[in-house]
Amino acid sequence: MRLLWISSFEAEAAPPPNSLPMVVLGHPGLAARCRRSDARTLFIPVATPGIGEPGHLFRTDGTVLMPLDAALDSGLPSVAQVLAGIERALLKGAP
Repeated sequence: MRLLWISSFEAEAAPPPNSLPMVVLGHPGLAARCRRSDARTLFIPVATPGIGEPGHLFRTDGTVLMPLDAALDSGLPSVAQVLAGIERALLKGAP
């Protein structure tokens, strides 16, 4: 069992304390908080929607959807791009 944690909006939204191996797709500022001495955490920095990548913001208290444009090129992949790469690797049988 592994924990997949996705938090591309802010560096403060770190994964909860746990003993599972983790894959973290997160804001670049999360990197230091995700380092663990057991080396069972794979951290992949991703672009923030509305800053480094276009995206959408969904409000959870209703049906409001707000499209977001990229304000600058961060040089980081989007969460969708990283997940597509993980899917391709899994389909090819990569460990």
